[in-house]
Amino acid sequence: MLALLPAALAVAVVSTAAAPSTPSYYWRWSDGSRAMARTFADPADRDSALPTVVVSIRPASAGHRAVLQYRDRGRWRTEDAAATDGSGSAALQLNPYCADGGWCDTALDYRVVIDGEVARLRVTYDG
Repeated sequence: MLALLPAALAVAVVSTAAAPSTPSYYWRWSDGSRAMARTFADPADRDSALPTVVVSIRPASAGHRAVLQYRDRGRWRTEDAAATDGSGSAALQLNPYCADGGWCDTALDYRVVIDGEVARLRVTYDG
C-alpha cells in the first residue's frame, strides 16, 4: 500500500498502523520526485549524480540496514546498502553503468528492503 507523509515528501513502503510505537517505513527520491518509475538519460557531464533513494524509518532510529537491489536473470542482486542515521534516514545510490563501463541502456526492476519491508521501483537507463 502506498501513502504519502503528511508533508507529501515520501511514499510509504508499508503501512504499519497497528500501535503508535510500531515503526513506519518511507522512501523518496532525493530530488523530490515521488515517482515509482523513472527514466534517466546518459548525461553529457559524467560527473552529474543521479538522485539517491532516501529511506526513512519513523520514529527515527539509527542502525536499520536499508538495501537497494535490482532483478537480474530472476535473482535479486544488491546494488547499494546503508544503515539509517540518527534521523532515521539512509541514502541509497543507483549505478547506471554496465560491466563495460558504459551507461546502460536497459530497464531494471528495483526493490528497497528495510527490516523485511519492501518497496518496488522501476528505473530505465536511456543510454
